[in-house]
Amino acid sequence: MPMIRSTGSVQKLLHNIARMIVVIIPYFCFGYKMLQLIKRLFQLNEDSQLPNSTRKKKDVD
Repeated sequence: MPMIRSTGSVQKLLHNIARMIVVIIPYFCFGYKMLQLIKRLFQLNEDSQLPNSTRKKKDVD
């Protein structure tokens, strides 16, 4: 069975993909963190709009 030899263009393509991944991953991580922050802000906003009776009660002396 003949072996498939990778040509220079395939190696170049793989090299370019690897370089793009290294550059793109930090942006995806940043985007994920921003989505988590936005979700948390919306949750805090919803919590702040709840009536006092449904909020977690703090000790009041």
